[in-house]
Amino acid sequence: IQLKKNKAFRRFKKLQEARPQFHNQKLEDLLQLPVQRINQYKYFLQDLAANTSPDNPEFEQFSNGLFSFP
Repeated sequence: IQLKKNKAFRRFKKLQEARPQFHNQKLEDLLQLPVQRINQYKYFLQDLAANTSPDNPEFEQFSNGLFSFP
């Protein structure tokens, strides 16, 4: 909707998608990345807890952190 109604937004979108660090990806695709990372963090935390000794003082924090993810 914004692309049709707002010339400034069209220009912004075009400039952002032209940035070399985005590798010609569309803005819509880039907006999904933070949401996808949430699951990666969950698995990272699981691996971290699995590879941390229960004697480690931070083990409880890692284990408790797993329950805060959906």
